[in-house]
Amino acid sequence: IKTLNILTERKTPCTKLMIADALAVPKSNCPGKEARQTTLEDFLDRLKTAMQEKYSKRQS
Repeated sequence: IKTLNILTERKTPCTKLMIADALAVPKSNCPGKEARQTTLEDFLDRLKTAMQEKYSKRQS
């Protein structure tokens, strides 16, 4: 989570690149042509949120 915080706080042009959104693809499908496109910044933000939720549930 610390690394994700660092990556999402930096506002670099690379975070605006479009990538295949692996989190949007159901686990039963292989990511490929059907994958949605999102920016790296959005993907990292959603990943950070998911990780924070997962680890906050473990500690409660």
